[in-house]
Amino acid sequence: MNDLLLEARKLDRSIVFRLLELIFTAIGNEGIDQEPFMNAVLEMYDVSREEYAAFLDEVSEKDFDWQNPEVLNAVSEVYEKEKRNYFTISSKTDFDSLLAHGEGARSMFYHPLNDHSRGHLSKGDVLFCYRQGQFGSLAQALDTRGIYALGIAMTDPIEFFPNNERHYKYGIIVYFPVLLDAHLQLRNIQLHPHTIDLTPYNGNRNDALQHIPDERHYMTLLGLIAAVNPHLKRDFEDILGVKVQSAILPDNHWDNAAPASTGVPLDFDIDVFLKDLADSGFILEKKMVTRFVASLCAKPFVILTGLSGSGKTQLALSFARWICGNERSHFQLLRTALETDTVADEYEVVRCTPDILEVIHHHGSERTIIPLPTALIYEWYDAIKSGAVGIDEEPELARHTIAGSSSYAEETHSYCNALHRIAVAMNRSELKADAAPVKQYEIVAVGPEWTNREPLLGYPNALQPDRYECPENGVLELLKNANSHPDRPFFLILDEMNLSHVERYFADFLSVMESGEAISLYSESENRYPVPSRIRLPDNLFIIGTVNIDETTYMFSPKVLDRANTIEFRVDAEDMERYFEGPRRVWPESLVSRGAEMAAGFLNMSRTVSGTASNDEECISVLLLFFNELQKLGAEFGYRSAHEISRLFGQLRRVDKAMADDDIIDIVLMQKLLPRLHGARRRICPVLEKMAQLCVNDANPGFEQDFLKSDMAGLAKYGIKYPMSLEKICRMHSNAVEHGFASYAEA
Repeated sequence: MNDLLLEARKLDRSIVFRLLELIFTAIGNEGIDQEPFMNAVLEMYDVSREEYAAFLDEVSEKDFDWQNPEVLNAVSEVYEKEKRNYFTISSKTDFDSLLAHGEGARSMFYHPLNDHSRGHLSKGDVLFCYRQGQFGSLAQALDTRGIYALGIAMTDPIEFFPNNERHYKYGIIVYFPVLLDAHLQLRNIQLHPHTIDLTPYNGNRNDALQHIPDERHYMTLLGLIAAVNPHLKRDFEDILGVKVQSAILPDNHWDNAAPASTGVPLDFDIDVFLKDLADSGFILEKKMVTRFVASLCAKPFVILTGLSGSGKTQLALSFARWICGNERSHFQLLRTALETDTVADEYEVVRCTPDILEVIHHHGSERTIIPLPTALIYEWYDAIKSGAVGIDEEPELARHTIAGSSSYAEETHSYCNALHRIAVAMNRSELKADAAPVKQYEIVAVGPEWTNREPLLGYPNALQPDRYECPENGVLELLKNANSHPDRPFFLILDEMNLSHVERYFADFLSVMESGEAISLYSESENRYPVPSRIRLPDNLFIIGTVNIDETTYMFSPKVLDRANTIEFRVDAEDMERYFEGPRRVWPESLVSRGAEMAAGFLNMSRTVSGTASNDEECISVLLLFFNELQKLGAEFGYRSAHEISRLFGQLRRVDKAMADDDIIDIVLMQKLLPRLHGARRRICPVLEKMAQLCVNDANPGFEQDFLKSDMAGLAKYGIKYPMSLEKICRMHSNAVEHGFASYAEA
């Protein structure tokens, strides 16, 4: 018996004994008087472990045969079952009783069992224990209703009440191997595209027992539960024998949804952006995001280099979408549409956040709340806008067209009348807009054939003296808008910036960054309206380039690196482990304009400096030490770089006031000094070795040997001051030794 219990997931013996006793009694004595049986179950909740142990001592061998084959088979089937079915069981009070007794109450008798689901239920199946109930407000209901425990059916359905009608005759014994520390709230279930259509969660049916046949549905529920109880994830896998992936919790913005823009400028706060970024599913460490924002404020030209697919473009695009307030997003269109008579005459809005819209139909027989994920509404909006569905098409017909390519289950589109009416109103609201919004960012894919400035700035048509050919990528229009709206930030994102020689197509930009002059587009004696003859790069235009290094790309010259802040993206083993623990879907739509009130504060930061490196003697002394070593290589920096280093130092302190001085110096070295290093092994290695010594507190004679091994763990004993820079120097040194050449940018 001990071996059997060990195989049964090593559960506490006293708990298993209790279950075996109940199962044996139910199976071996189906004709027992129900009243004594029910009393025994109720007494189970009031008996402590010590009291039950004493009770077991009083049970005779003949009354309770632990070797009974039926008992052994029951336990074996429960814990060795290969194919389990999944169900929800619902109650208003029973789970309260279960929770009230804490660890002492791990099993219960449950009934009734609905006819349509009971036929699928057998020993070993999984039961999501869902609490229903009536509450004083919608918010309280959404907070309190949900899944509180994960149960295992320890018996097949048993006819405990033969005199009752239909499904009221049947019940089962449920064991709870895991009580959730944090319950899965109803709002998370309603918002997820894989579970919103499940009953009883959508309010269509209040069955006590509900079968969940679709693997996508029940695996999503397991993932959502694991997301709010990550420490129990492995317990789920051990008990159920399935691999559980933490799902994305879709309620990130529910309680803290951004209010409608007040138009009141706010000081820039990096923590607000970090929270919104994490809520959207895109997670980066605070130091990386701080470097990015401070670099933009120090010099509006930032190069993001490093591993392909590590988040470079996503960070640039996410920040632009977050802080730009004049893009007419889906959510803004939705808010406008809800105020139209088309929608207001039919539906009352209960709640509207970036993730969920809840409405009540004015003419419905019951005031039932209809939950509509905004992403689902946008699918209908896009389908009508693209012409895939006609604006006058019957909602039922449109439903089948849209559901065919939807990310949501087809049943979710059952609210087709509401979806169609709202989506139509959104399209009509867009058409009635007085003017097109001013787009504040453009992402442009650099082509390998770019050999001059024409892909960015266009060219004058030689055959038509009054015509100027503007590039289709919108860069020239972005420059014009940035000059016309100096109170707003604008972003030009050049993706794969080094697919062509940057110095060729970007030369005009590099030149005016230093001179402050305007770029000449054509002769001032001509008139090619509406394009001006000259255009400036205003201080509210921020240029971000992403860079990958491989055999298809080109290296940057010192001229380019000298004018930019260069940030390297890397992914280490810990990052990858965290990703595989719970991969997240990025929802960029949720970021649109959420930081718009901070745009003025961000611009103010970029136009002013509070504190510089010149005010810090330690910083100056460190920079001079590195300057001397760079000078030996002919890579020393000039006055412009010194000024930009000083600005970066001040902006880092401004963006993150808690950042330590050594961390700031480490970032400055990494972004402004090390990118200047490149060359052959014989020339660069001695300089790298000396710079590595400057990155530690005590470079004693043994340091050189440990450095040559490029072992960061071995170098820790020397007291690392600038870990990021030292790790980069080690990698550059290894590349120089292995390949005979090294540069800052790596494949």
